[in-house]
Amino acid sequence: TKCRRYMMQYVSRLIAESQPTVVVPELRGSIDSELNGVLKELNQLAFNERIPDTIIGQCYSVCSKLFEERAKRISALRSGFPPLHYAIVIGLALSICLAFLLETDQQLLVFLNAIQLRILWTMLAGTFS
Repeated sequence: TKCRRYMMQYVSRLIAESQPTVVVPELRGSIDSELNGVLKELNQLAFNERIPDTIIGQCYSVCSKLFEERAKRISALRSGFPPLHYAIVIGLALSICLAFLLETDQQLLVFLNAIQLRILWTMLAGTFS
């Protein structure tokens, strides 16, 4: 019953951490106490009880998978781009548009037809995306 209670607390923690109003620095201090409690109980069961090794092994692998998935989810929540990143991306987009305008405003434009202009624009836009 302790494992069940730990897992219910863990699910409550997951629901709370998945809310859109969660503050990311609050996740930093949270330790997987529920999963650690489940592992502690599993260790006691494996030592004291007559439970088949296959069941204990499966329980350990499930706990390990839960640790991994929670780490992935929290790292995804923490990884955000700083505002400078967006400023650089906007600057690159503007420079591509400026380069296209400069390329198409030259006297060499006499030699470019509509298809070649479309190819030039596609290459410039493709480098941005």
